[in-house]
Amino acid sequence: MMHLVKHLVGEFAKPLMIAALISAIAGICRLRGRRRTATWLLASAAAIAYLGAIGLVGDALLNPLERQYSPLRDESLPAVGYVVVLGGGYESRDGIPVTAALDPDGLARIVEGVRLERRLGAARLVVSGGAPSGEIPSASAMPRWRAILASTMRRWWY
Repeated sequence: MMHLVKHLVGEFAKPLMIAALISAIAGICRLRGRRRTATWLLASAAAIAYLGAIGLVGDALLNPLERQYSPLRDESLPAVGYVVVLGGGYESRDGIPVTAALDPDGLARIVEGVRLERRLGAARLVVSGGAPSGEIPSASAMPRWRAILASTMRRWWY
């Protein structure tokens, strides 16, 4: 149940969905004879859809967060025992390799996790990730990704 609520909130928080909802409200206002309100709502919906679609706005929203935390530099890696990789979007389907079932963000996470694990030497890689009932959790597939990445990286790592 919580997964469904989380999924719905995530979908309704997207700019295009917000613009669609505002447009629907504008249509209701138009039917009720409130033309001026409907016009303003439609203009707002168009602005939200446009601004949500251009990269400059996304970058402007992300920059304060990215500046707040500096990237991890290889020369200043702390001595840690574990590298934790949070799960990403994973859709297991028959006939496709495990690496193709992972979304780009999840793939970037596991690649960086394996890189840090190899760089730190003694650290262990810990993976996480759940799934709705009846589906394969991403954490259960991550050991296969790690094995594929480790064998590939071994060839051209050093």
